[in-house]
Amino acid sequence: MKLFSGPQILDIPLDWRMASHVHPGIEVVGVLQGQMDLVVSEQRWRANNGAMLAIPPYVPHSWRSVEEAKLVVLHILRFPSALTDRLLPGCKPCQISLTEPQYSECEALFSGLIAISDEATHQHMRLQRAFLEAFVLSLLEERQDTEGVAMHEVASYMQDHMRQALTIADVARHFSFSEVTLRRRFREAFGISPKRYLLELRLNEAQHLLLTTKFSMQEIALQMGFFDLAHFSSTFRKHYGLTPSAWRGQTRG
Repeated sequence: MKLFSGPQILDIPLDWRMASHVHPGIEVVGVLQGQMDLVVSEQRWRANNGAMLAIPPYVPHSWRSVEEAKLVVLHILRFPSALTDRLLPGCKPCQISLTEPQYSECEALFSGLIAISDEATHQHMRLQRAFLEAFVLSLLEERQDTEGVAMHEVASYMQDHMRQALTIADVARHFSFSEVTLRRRFREAFGISPKRYLLELRLNEAQHLLLTTKFSMQEIALQMGFFDLAHFSSTFRKHYGLTPSAWRGQTRG
């Protein structure tokens, strides 16, 4: 079964109208240029450049162009309920005003959805799901900002979970960020990438274990989330100029 349908970019003439209708999935419409009026259950919304509108399934709505416009349109047929609830709180229509960087990111992700929309192989289905999730997470970023999530919370989360097989994609997903947005905001806050920060957390903790415990190199490597001993040893040496065993011997000596 398809995850989404109808991804397209449309050029809309002045005073174009679409009568009241419904869709079986979530409709997401972004205004790239111009202005559009949306009427949902007798409520009228004016959408300008940079606006994204999300409409729940089977909710009657109609459109009218106030001026010539360019739209991106997507119908999401299947999606995890947790993200659906965040995109449409209370299962009500919503409008999200994105910043210019966020909108550029959404547009790029949307273009990726269009490029793979007609492919039906298992590999392409996985790619479609990844693109769709990234697209929705990028929409949620503006709302997440209003909920007060700060980068120090992200840093604390990485500190608490650094001993797990945690990736930056996992961190972004936990906070409903796209990876691109997480990397940008984290670097703005701390002057370092989240990947580098997580690596330094693990290496600093590895140093502590090397100095204060009798754990083997293999045990420390696994505890710190490295793939294997060779990965841990090469990363440690690249960072500190010594292998873990040499650093332990030199420090204890």
